[in-house]
Amino acid sequence: MGASKRVVLLRRQAKLSPQEFAAHWSGPHAQLALGLPGIRNYLQNHVLRTLWMGKSGGPKIDGIAEIEYRDEAALIEAMACDLGTRQLPEDECRFLDSWTGSVVRPTGSKYAPAQRRIVALLHRPSSIAPDEFSSHVERALAYLRPFCLGHLEELLERKTRPSLNYERWPDVFLYFDPPADRNVAELTAPGSPLQTCLSQFLGDTGSAFLVRCEAKRLSNDPD
Repeated sequence: MGASKRVVLLRRQAKLSPQEFAAHWSGPHAQLALGLPGIRNYLQNHVLRTLWMGKSGGPKIDGIAEIEYRDEAALIEAMACDLGTRQLPEDECRFLDSWTGSVVRPTGSKYAPAQRRIVALLHRPSSIAPDEFSSHVERALAYLRPFCLGHLEELLERKTRPSLNYERWPDVFLYFDPPADRNVAELTAPGSPLQTCLSQFLGDTGSAFLVRCEAKRLSNDPD
């Protein structure tokens, strides 16, 4: 049985500054989350700025959490334990306004301890079949490969937190990892291949963010 992964979109409470939100999420909340059983990888993507927002709008978020579990059984166990059902939700209400969780199909990508990344959230138009949409995304990734490596993760299941608001769910998550020798500003500048491709492809179907990724646990760390 393969790994199982959750991606969660987070928006801070209005009373908190971005710095206060980041401090709580990266500190006390991360320490709680790391107590969940079966976590292989836990990454926090702190949103630095919005690169692109579709014409129909998109989620207003401050963070994107990636939590990868050993397998589906471990994910179910984590969500059913006291930490997953009581302690974490109680803490989320201290600093979050909205919480949107998705179970996705992990790709087995390698994670770096700390880096800047570009994350795009895509919504499949109702006029496009799922297979056609996936094919379209794969072509976009192939076009961008010479400039910036990327991978996609498709939505399998949606989750909400009853005590918090939620944003519109994306159907596909795209992650771009800029090469070490490429300047992020250069990659995201107007007219760059990445910016052009995202603008043309996303249209009014999604949004893209520049994030600072913090790895709280990697698969080579002990469980």
